[in-house]
Amino acid sequence: MTNDIHFNGNRRKKYYLVSVLGFIFLFALLNQAKTASAETFVLAVQPILSKERTIKFYQPLAAFLSKATGHEIKIYATSNFVTYWEELRQNKKYDLALDAAHFADYRVKNLKYTILTKINDTLSFSLIANEDEAYFDPEELTSKRISTVGSPSIAGIRLFHMFPNPIRQPVIIGTNNFPETLKKLKSKTVDAALVPTALISGDSSVNTITVTDPIPHLAISASNRVDKITRNKIRDALLSANNSAEGKKLLEILNIAGFEKASNKTYAGYESLLKDVWGYK
Repeated sequence: MTNDIHFNGNRRKKYYLVSVLGFIFLFALLNQAKTASAETFVLAVQPILSKERTIKFYQPLAAFLSKATGHEIKIYATSNFVTYWEELRQNKKYDLALDAAHFADYRVKNLKYTILTKINDTLSFSLIANEDEAYFDPEELTSKRISTVGSPSIAGIRLFHMFPNPIRQPVIIGTNNFPETLKKLKSKTVDAALVPTALISGDSSVNTITVTDPIPHLAISASNRVDKITRNKIRDALLSANNSAEGKKLLEILNIAGFEKASNKTYAGYESLLKDVWGYK
């Protein structure tokens, strides 16, 4: 009888030990799987601001998307549009992008990207001069100094199209970002500037000469390196940003009304703006 009790006690101890070890092993596997599933995705933002300001300004967006997806999202920035265009075509350094219509469509057509969403509203550019300069037509700026962010930015391309006559050209002063462009105008280093219309909204110190046709605002797109589940999480988080305090705070920081639905068709055809840009195929 005593032997039976001793035997049963040892069996219960062994069963308990096996159960505990099994639980520990299972926990380790689950933790390992969770760690393995978390990835790092890089979000490139076109250089509307300086490289340093771009990374800092869009860091809240990266944090918001990291929380929404369970992956680490990092901001990637370049110093100018020439570098940005070169790295875009190489399609190696990042997985997500926030950029203009012509770049977004190029990605879709040539690099197998998918448009996830876009910033609300449209994007246009204003050709402006200082308020004490009485220019009323772009043709009046022939041989004058005009500043803008150089091609292949949308602004650079739009400015080129404003002056199709090769013998009636302005002197184009390229800049790396739009704050720099506006600074050159305000300091009277140049006679006019082409900047995003939103940048000079409410600015009574400038004279608007003309405004370009609007195009869809900046798009967020994803390469095929980003899995479908993560793409959907990014899309859903941005489209519903207005529904949470955290999302509203992000929109306030980015100074935008929100994000709206968009697809590859939304940007179809804008790739053609790049046809005269070096490196376009």
